[in-house]
Amino acid sequence: MFLSLAFHNTIDLQQSDAIPIRRRVFISNLVDALKVCHPDIRNKMIEYFTKADEDYGKRIKEGIAKVGEMEKDIKHTSSAATDVATDKEKRMGHEADPY
Repeated sequence: MFLSLAFHNTIDLQQSDAIPIRRRVFISNLVDALKVCHPDIRNKMIEYFTKADEDYGKRIKEGIAKVGEMEKDIKHTSSAATDVATDKEKRMGHEADPY
């Protein structure tokens, strides 16, 4: 499996120094990418990572839980452009007035 992820180290997983920094950055990037996925997809990916490496799976799951707790008051994870497009589609999708 190949993953192409941008370098975003915005999540402090509060890992010990015993874990190499590349591993922490990789886990942080995975958490950042998976936090916006549908829960079924996210859970399946956690399952895959856990099968590949139990520690990776555990740390990814913990990171997503921590992000979820930090962002629990946020109602969505979309961008402003996505919100505009969604609102436009909602307006266009309303039923027409009958003749």
